[in-house]
Amino acid sequence: MAGIGGATIAEAKERLGTREVARWVKYIEQRGTLNIGLRLEAGFALLAYWLTKVGKYSKEGGGDFTPQDFVTHFDKDTGSDGELTIAQVMRAFGKK
Repeated sequence: MAGIGGATIAEAKERLGTREVARWVKYIEQRGTLNIGLRLEAGFALLAYWLTKVGKYSKEGGGDFTPQDFVTHFDKDTGSDGELTIAQVMRAFGKK
């Protein structure tokens, strides 16, 4: 959780109230991951994607590139970047 409330889930449970957790959930839903590395990677992937569009490049065998083609830390089969989902965080905090 990017250090929100503490280094561990237990510390976060002690330090964060329900209202603050709800505010972080809303922020993450609107803005995306708090992991700066993944945010940078997504930005560079978008840049690489646009460069393929401007240069009119296509994949070997045809087809257009997508931003996901340039993201290395994203499991294309499961759609997972290894971070917890909002639902998993809420379950960890004992919320439904």
